[in-house]
Amino acid sequence: MFTFVPNIITEHTILKPNGNNMNKKHLFILTLLACGCSKDTAITESPLPVASTDTAKLILVTATSASMGTSLVAYNPEKVKQWEQNGLSPAGFWSIPAYGDNKIFVTSDRQLLSLNAGNGTNNWTYTNTIPLTNPKFRNDTIVTAATIIAPSPQNALLLLNKLNGNVIWSKPVSDQPIVAPLLDGDRIFALTTNGTGTIFTLSAYDLASKNLVWQKVLANAFLTAVPSDMILRKDTLIIGVPAGSINVVNKNTGNVYWSKSLNTNHAYLYNDKLVYNDVTFGRLNILSIQTGNTLFQSPPSNAIMASAGNKLSYLYNNALYYQALDTLYCTNLTDGTLRWKKPCSSYFQKVTVVGKTAYGIKALYNSADEMRLMIMNAEDFTAKDSVTIPRRTYKNLTVLSAAGLMY
Repeated sequence: MFTFVPNIITEHTILKPNGNNMNKKHLFILTLLACGCSKDTAITESPLPVASTDTAKLILVTATSASMGTSLVAYNPEKVKQWEQNGLSPAGFWSIPAYGDNKIFVTSDRQLLSLNAGNGTNNWTYTNTIPLTNPKFRNDTIVTAATIIAPSPQNALLLLNKLNGNVIWSKPVSDQPIVAPLLDGDRIFALTTNGTGTIFTLSAYDLASKNLVWQKVLANAFLTAVPSDMILRKDTLIIGVPAGSINVVNKNTGNVYWSKSLNTNHAYLYNDKLVYNDVTFGRLNILSIQTGNTLFQSPPSNAIMASAGNKLSYLYNNALYYQALDTLYCTNLTDGTLRWKKPCSSYFQKVTVVGKTAYGIKALYNSADEMRLMIMNAEDFTAKDSVTIPRRTYKNLTVLSAAGLMY
């Protein structure tokens, strides 16, 4: 038995295993591990309750084409293109899920860029000799990592000045590639993996001395995809590791409160509970985040079978929306009953909910070189509007909200 920190989760946090993006992320690592990857656990936090009145301010779509390389295109809620950044590196490009002072921060392989959110102009660029991964914005600093998928003296944790991109702190971490850094007060936490992606280690470093404070091996897995993120709540770290596993760890000591493998494509932290749909049995499961124990499981009659690659899933209005093959299901979180189901043959790459609106990216079947940004009612998934994005292959979708937050 252990004493768990109470009330570490507030409102709506998403743990979303996916195959893009990572939201999104670590494309250079995933490419090298692709032959043995099964699925990964990417943790993305939604900073506002999904039932809020917040609205989209800017919709950012990252995509590639053979002629133009990787581009970042910004649309307003009326689907008018505001600006576009072309010719960026195709190896890896995603938005940091943070926004401040009318700036957005994005990485493009070996570069970290600060862009003006209003017109897309460049404020500054930081360039490294090896790829940068999973940067995080915090106050006046950005924590990121320079890493390659092999032990290397070039692998390092980095802390940059948000205003000018200058390096203000660095720590070589040569023994393992870094897949998720996190800054908290006077400590930096780093999740690393060995060269084959079979062992994952969480380390805490002192910001002043750069010394190792503690280290913990979290999981062993056989050639599974890498995780992308971790969430901090008071003295507790919530971390996704291979094959859908969740670890809940004490940030001061590294002690693991509990660890459990989830047979799911998507999992959500909602209040103090973990919500997910089991891929094998198709049943809604709700776990206690304090203990990892199952609090509720829907009856077999409400089972929703799904394919391993499904990515259309979100929480809204106390319900789980989940696509299983060609059908979208809306399941009540309180008792597991089915509110409704409807045909949904489109293959969505990602769905993001802001306020009462869902934004999704899907490929167009009549063209391999086009995709469509869908704007939908989150309540019933009916279409409001759409934008066709020509000559592109999807990489990421990020929405900047009116409250100054990014989803």
